[in-house]
Amino acid sequence: MFHYSRWRVLLSLGAVVLALVLALPNVLTSDHQKFVSDKFGIHPMTLGLDLQGGSNILMEVDQKDLTDKVQQQLMGDIRSVLREQKIGYSGLNKNDVGVSVTLNKPEDADRAAPALQKLLQPVDSGILSVGTAVNLFALNQNGLHAFRAAIERTC
Repeated sequence: MFHYSRWRVLLSLGAVVLALVLALPNVLTSDHQKFVSDKFGIHPMTLGLDLQGGSNILMEVDQKDLTDKVQQQLMGDIRSVLREQKIGYSGLNKNDVGVSVTLNKPEDADRAAPALQKLLQPVDSGILSVGTAVNLFALNQNGLHAFRAAIERTC
Protein backbone atom coordinates (compact mmCIF):
# COMPACT_ATOMS: atom_id res chain seq x y z
CA MET A 1 0.00 0.00 0.00
CA PHE A 2 1.16 3.49 -0.85
CA HIS A 3 2.03 5.92 1.88
CA TYR A 4 1.65 9.63 1.10
CA SER A 5 2.73 12.39 3.44
CA ARG A 6 0.01 14.44 5.07
CA TRP A 7 0.86 17.69 3.22
CA ARG A 8 0.55 15.94 -0.19
CA VAL A 9 -2.89 14.60 0.69
CA LEU A 10 -4.05 18.00 1.95
CA LEU A 11 -2.63 19.75 -1.14
CA SER A 12 -4.41 17.29 -3.46
CA LEU A 13 -7.71 17.67 -1.60
CA GLY A 14 -7.32 21.45 -1.65
CA ALA A 15 -6.82 21.40 -5.43
CA VAL A 16 -9.95 19.27 -5.89
CA VAL A 17 -12.02 21.56 -3.63
CA LEU A 18 -10.72 24.67 -5.44
CA ALA A 19 -11.60 23.14 -8.84
CA LEU A 20 -15.12 22.31 -7.62
CA VAL A 21 -15.63 25.84 -6.28
CA LEU A 22 -14.43 27.41 -9.54
CA ALA A 23 -16.56 25.04 -11.65
CA LEU A 24 -19.69 25.46 -9.51
CA PRO A 25 -21.02 28.61 -11.28
CA ASN A 26 -21.18 26.69 -14.57
CA VAL A 27 -23.83 24.29 -13.27
CA LEU A 28 -25.98 26.90 -11.49
CA THR A 29 -28.96 28.69 -12.99
CA SER A 30 -28.46 32.25 -14.24
CA ASP A 31 -30.04 33.75 -11.09
CA HIS A 32 -27.71 31.75 -8.85
CA GLN A 33 -24.75 32.58 -11.10
CA LYS A 34 -25.47 36.27 -10.65
CA PHE A 35 -25.70 35.86 -6.86
CA VAL A 36 -22.41 33.93 -6.66
CA SER A 37 -20.74 36.43 -8.99
CA ASP A 38 -21.89 39.41 -6.92
CA LYS A 39 -21.21 37.83 -3.52
CA PHE A 40 -17.94 35.96 -4.11
CA GLY A 41 -16.63 37.33 -7.40
CA ILE A 42 -16.58 33.90 -9.04
CA HIS A 43 -17.72 34.02 -12.64
CA PRO A 44 -18.69 31.05 -14.83
CA MET A 45 -15.99 29.83 -17.22
CA THR A 46 -16.27 30.89 -20.82
CA LEU A 47 -17.04 27.85 -22.91
CA GLY A 48 -15.17 27.24 -26.13
CA LEU A 49 -16.88 26.72 -29.46
CA ASP A 50 -16.92 22.95 -29.03
CA LEU A 51 -18.78 23.21 -25.72
CA GLN A 52 -21.16 25.90 -26.97
CA GLY A 53 -22.52 23.63 -29.68
CA GLY A 54 -19.81 23.72 -32.31
CA SER A 55 -18.98 26.25 -34.93
CA ASN A 56 -20.62 27.17 -38.20
CA ILE A 57 -18.61 28.03 -41.28
CA LEU A 58 -20.17 29.95 -44.12
CA MET A 59 -18.20 29.90 -47.33
CA GLU A 60 -19.11 32.11 -50.22
CA VAL A 61 -17.81 31.91 -53.78
CA ASP A 62 -17.11 35.12 -55.66
CA GLN A 63 -18.69 34.15 -58.97
CA LYS A 64 -17.15 37.05 -60.89
CA ASP A 65 -13.65 36.15 -59.72
CA LEU A 66 -14.24 32.44 -60.41
CA THR A 67 -15.51 33.19 -63.92
CA ASP A 68 -12.48 35.40 -64.60
CA LYS A 69 -10.09 32.68 -63.46
CA VAL A 70 -11.83 30.01 -65.54
CA GLN A 71 -11.71 32.31 -68.56
CA GLN A 72 -8.00 32.96 -68.06
CA GLN A 73 -7.32 29.23 -67.76
CA LEU A 74 -9.45 28.52 -70.81
CA MET A 75 -7.62 31.15 -72.86
CA GLY A 76 -4.28 29.60 -71.93
CA ASP A 77 -5.53 26.10 -72.78
CA ILE A 78 -6.92 27.20 -76.15
CA ARG A 79 -3.69 29.04 -76.92
CA SER A 80 -1.52 26.00 -76.14
CA VAL A 81 -3.77 23.56 -78.07
CA LEU A 82 -3.74 25.75 -81.17
CA ARG A 83 0.03 26.17 -80.96
CA GLU A 84 0.52 22.39 -80.68
CA GLN A 85 -1.62 21.87 -83.77
CA LYS A 86 0.22 24.75 -85.55
CA ILE A 87 -3.06 26.52 -86.27
CA GLY A 88 -2.91 30.28 -86.74
CA TYR A 89 -5.42 32.28 -84.75
CA SER A 90 -6.26 35.85 -83.89
CA GLY A 91 -8.80 37.53 -81.72
CA LEU A 92 -8.60 35.35 -78.59
CA ASN A 93 -11.00 37.40 -76.45
CA LYS A 94 -12.90 37.18 -73.19
CA ASN A 95 -16.55 38.15 -73.22
CA ASP A 96 -19.50 37.98 -70.83
CA VAL A 97 -20.15 34.28 -71.29
CA GLY A 98 -16.76 32.84 -72.13
CA VAL A 99 -13.89 33.01 -74.60
CA SER A 100 -13.92 33.37 -78.36
CA VAL A 101 -11.13 32.69 -80.84
CA THR A 102 -10.94 33.41 -84.56
CA LEU A 103 -8.84 31.19 -86.80
CA ASN A 104 -6.77 32.79 -89.56
CA LYS A 105 -7.64 30.18 -92.18
CA PRO A 106 -11.15 28.69 -92.49
CA GLU A 107 -9.71 25.34 -93.61
CA ASP A 108 -8.02 24.95 -90.21
CA ALA A 109 -11.43 24.66 -88.55
CA ASP A 110 -11.57 20.92 -89.28
CA ARG A 111 -8.31 20.37 -87.39
CA ALA A 112 -9.12 22.83 -84.61
CA ALA A 113 -12.52 21.41 -83.68
CA PRO A 114 -11.31 17.98 -82.45
CA ALA A 115 -8.29 19.54 -80.74
CA LEU A 116 -10.45 22.06 -78.90
CA GLN A 117 -13.05 19.38 -78.16
CA LYS A 118 -10.44 17.62 -75.99
CA LEU A 119 -10.63 20.57 -73.61
CA LEU A 120 -14.19 19.57 -72.73
CA GLN A 121 -13.47 17.37 -69.74
CA PRO A 122 -16.44 16.68 -67.51
CA VAL A 123 -16.10 17.69 -63.89
CA ASP A 124 -17.67 15.70 -61.07
CA SER A 125 -17.32 15.80 -57.32
CA GLY A 126 -15.61 12.45 -56.89
CA ILE A 127 -16.52 8.88 -56.11
CA LEU A 128 -19.37 9.74 -53.77
CA SER A 129 -21.00 12.26 -56.11
CA VAL A 130 -24.71 11.93 -56.55
CA GLY A 131 -25.19 14.18 -59.57
CA THR A 132 -23.93 13.85 -63.08
CA ALA A 133 -20.67 15.25 -64.36
CA VAL A 134 -20.88 18.60 -66.12
CA ASN A 135 -18.60 20.42 -68.55
CA LEU A 136 -17.30 23.79 -67.44
CA PHE A 137 -17.86 25.21 -70.90
CA ALA A 138 -19.47 24.37 -74.22
CA LEU A 139 -17.75 24.69 -77.58
CA ASN A 140 -19.66 26.39 -80.39
CA GLN A 141 -18.52 26.98 -83.95
CA ASN A 142 -19.85 30.20 -85.45
CA GLY A 143 -19.36 30.42 -89.17
CA LEU A 144 -16.38 28.66 -90.69
CA HIS A 145 -13.53 29.93 -88.61
CA ALA A 146 -14.69 31.30 -85.24
CA PHE A 147 -15.00 29.19 -82.11
CA ARG A 148 -16.64 30.30 -78.92
CA ALA A 149 -16.35 28.56 -75.59
CA ALA A 150 -19.18 29.58 -73.29
CA ILE A 151 -18.88 28.90 -69.58
CA GLU A 152 -21.98 27.10 -68.36
CA ARG A 153 -23.63 28.16 -65.16
CA THR A 154 -24.57 25.03 -63.21
CA CYS A 155 -25.50 26.63 -59.91
